[in-house]
Amino acid sequence: MVCPCHFIISHLFCGRIESVEEIIKKLAELEVKINAIYKSAEKTRKYFMWMLIISVVFLVLPLIALIFVIPQFLNAIGPNLDLFK
Repeated sequence: MVCPCHFIISHLFCGRIESVEEIIKKLAELEVKINAIYKSAEKTRKYFMWMLIISVVFLVLPLIALIFVIPQFLNAIGPNLDLFK
């Protein structure tokens, strides 16, 4: 069975089958290149996602922890400093 797109393209090119075969070959090459670009883009997306996760773990979480640790630290050393005499 002939592919419908093959039939349409062959009529557009007035029956020049070699042109149709060249176009189909080029489309197959383009499909391979598009798949390679997609894989590369997915790798880049995953890289940026992991960089975001690592940044949150090493930057944001310690800042949140300091909100709770600093008051306890000041309460612990406050009486020994004699700042309010």
